[in-house]
Amino acid sequence: MQIAICDDIQKDLAAIRVALDTYAKAHPELHFDIDEYGAATDVLNAVEKGKIYDIALLDICIPGVLGTDAAEEMLAKSPDMGIVFLSTSVEYAALSGWRS
Repeated sequence: MQIAICDDIQKDLAAIRVALDTYAKAHPELHFDIDEYGAATDVLNAVEKGKIYDIALLDICIPGVLGTDAAEEMLAKSPDMGIVFLSTSVEYAALSGWRS
């Protein structure tokens, strides 16, 4: 499985990678190739050059190109790709049963 992770905050990128590595160790029957990007433009450049991902985990709030905009461009090239949006911003968080 080809996976792209894109987050402009290095500690968040590392935490996502640790979670994926932990999952991969628990499921040795699966094979993961994981590419990390610190900017949406970097992942878009890779896709433009022919890189194909099964899943992309994208931070929504990335300086320059938002993760949502990057997803739109990536899906135009690979419509079957799964997209998971990540955010530490309450503004974009999908909260179930949350009350302020």
